[in-house]
Amino acid sequence: MTTKINFGHYYDFRNPARWRRPWAEFYAELLDFICYTETLGFGGAWFSEHHMAEDGYIPSPLVVASAVAARTKHLVLGTSIAIAPLYHPVRFAEDCAIIDIISNGRFQVAVGSGYRQRELAAYGADFSARGAYVDEFVQIVRRLWDGETVTHRGQHFNLDSAFIMPRPVQDRLPLFIGGYNKRAFRRAARYGDGYLGSLECYPAYMEQVRACGTELARARFGEIGFSLYVSRDPEKMFNEIAEHSLYTNNSTASWMNEGKAGGVFATEVRSDPMDMETFRRQGLLKVMTPDQAIDYIRARLKVAPIENFFTNAPPAGYPLSKFAESAELFAKEVIPAFI
Repeated sequence: MTTKINFGHYYDFRNPARWRRPWAEFYAELLDFICYTETLGFGGAWFSEHHMAEDGYIPSPLVVASAVAARTKHLVLGTSIAIAPLYHPVRFAEDCAIIDIISNGRFQVAVGSGYRQRELAAYGADFSARGAYVDEFVQIVRRLWDGETVTHRGQHFNLDSAFIMPRPVQDRLPLFIGGYNKRAFRRAARYGDGYLGSLECYPAYMEQVRACGTELARARFGEIGFSLYVSRDPEKMFNEIAEHSLYTNNSTASWMNEGKAGGVFATEVRSDPMDMETFRRQGLLKVMTPDQAIDYIRARLKVAPIENFFTNAPPAGYPLSKFAESAELFAKEVIPAFI
């Protein structure tokens, strides 16, 4: 399967106390930057979701996607990943359809079951039943996007003659499924248009694709969560960005440990807080020359037909003016190698 790779960034809008900026100023600058990446030649922007984070980790990816949709012309926009148990399927289908209309068919959706029990508890959602909720949720959303009038009696939803209007611009608005265990891979194979996650999980996902008899055309794949940057002087940039990237790693560690305790992850997840020396040794932050980045990405494309390849946008507190230099270099020298 030949796939054109789409390069973009993954945004979480963290604004921790250590580097805090006024919220309106911070959001305005990030939104301007996202629009700027489009002029450089990047093809996508994806927005994550978490709740009750002291650093303001974005709780409303659909709202941000709508704002960006109204200001751009070519970027593919997406959720990465919307926590499905926190939404009602009819409202979610309606909101996504409107974003697809505002963007004129540039929206992609990725959903998952979530891995933080406290987030679901705050919304009154049953953490133990989240998998069944997502299975029911995605089937209803797809039927609504396809133009059906849905009457449904299920474990989590009872709907009478539900339909949405207007419908999405795209004949089939892409619905990716994320997650890191067998249930998520099977859900993506059965109900999704592809899987969004780590390259390490791709073989397990494809195993479920084959087991479910899913058409390969629906086995699309996007890779998420890279701290990969380029520079003419990688060591200098590494030293400048490392404390910001380390903050991101360590602030997420306790969340990931919650997921490990709940059996959410099928693969080994690096989730222990680290000191700087350990962080450097682990190699989680990659700062490369453009040629090194090209070789690195090509090696990954030999493993999987990566459709969307998005690296982390500036880690918390790292100045956008500095990050822009790396983004400009990536656009100038890395992206053309894959056109």
